[in-house]
Amino acid sequence: MITKQLQDSGLVTKARAIQAYILSDLDFEKMIGMNSVPEILSYLKEHKGYKELLREMDTNSSRRLIERELAHLLELIYAKLYRFSNKRQRNTIRIYFYRFEISVLKRCLQGIMREEEVTADLSLSIDFFRKHSDIDLEKALEANTIEGLLEVLKNTSYFSVINDVFQLVNPTLFDYETRLDIFHYKRLWKIKEEVLKGRERKAFEEVFGREIDLLNISWIYRFKTAFDTDTGKILKSIIPIHYKLSKNQVADMVMTENIPSLNELIHKGPYRRLFSEENIKKEDVEKCERSYVEKIYHKYAKKYAFSIIPILYLLRKKEREIDKLTTAIECVRYKLPIEQSMEILKNF
Repeated sequence: MITKQLQDSGLVTKARAIQAYILSDLDFEKMIGMNSVPEILSYLKEHKGYKELLREMDTNSSRRLIERELAHLLELIYAKLYRFSNKRQRNTIRIYFYRFEISVLKRCLQGIMREEEVTADLSLSIDFFRKHSDIDLEKALEANTIEGLLEVLKNTSYFSVINDVFQLVNPTLFDYETRLDIFHYKRLWKIKEEVLKGRERKAFEEVFGREIDLLNISWIYRFKTAFDTDTGKILKSIIPIHYKLSKNQVADMVMTENIPSLNELIHKGPYRRLFSEENIKKEDVEKCERSYVEKIYHKYAKKYAFSIIPILYLLRKKEREIDKLTTAIECVRYKLPIEQSMEILKNF
């Protein structure tokens, strides 16, 4: 155990060095008070977490170029941690790599379903993807029909996921994206059985089990409030993994006829303490899911300091930071009032 901890400590130390350069609330307050996007880029060029990435970027770069470079940062961090890992660690942090694959597939599907051209500069990561992924990403991005995308995916684990949705009557983008998310969590739950043991597996289950429970609650609210969906389809569109929420509890939530009945079940369930309001809204559930999962990650990253959890927590924080930064840049681009911008950034 001591040897294993010493091996893990090097990777965790590397992760902590990267985490030290996470943007602070003060950084965001400064940026949304700026007058232009070039001013923000100049600020980021002096920040240790972005200096290397943006060194060669023109401060007058286009929106697409800025977003592309920011998206690369997470891939670069992952690649850096992967190179720094031993074989056992690589088998574990590979869990996060699948998020990149699914993200690219969602971009492909968005382009196809919306009949938009999908462009992505993968020059910084294409070699890394070729080494670790079964997907030919360049061909996937070129596909302009679902049939074309399926041809690219025919020898991968994603083929059956996309093909099953394709067989539905008038499938939507939401159908494809939801099934990809379900596939991701099912695979993640299976992989942890293969690569994690003991307390590390327990910590993983504590974090991701709760995340899955709350995602299912959030998705049920979304279906009940935003879509006219029958219960059979809802049951097929939630993650079939149950942690604190039992299978019967989830089924009962799906079968409710209205939101008050759903709220009543929530207040009787294992997550009742998270919702103080009697009349829970979809937005409350989504906000609660984000904040609670963040607290769980933080708690177990500290409790199991030499496990995979701090690494996954770092990658999650950087992903959310990049989304928040992209939003902050848009707030300045459209010259929103500072108060309004701050309110928007509270969602991250």
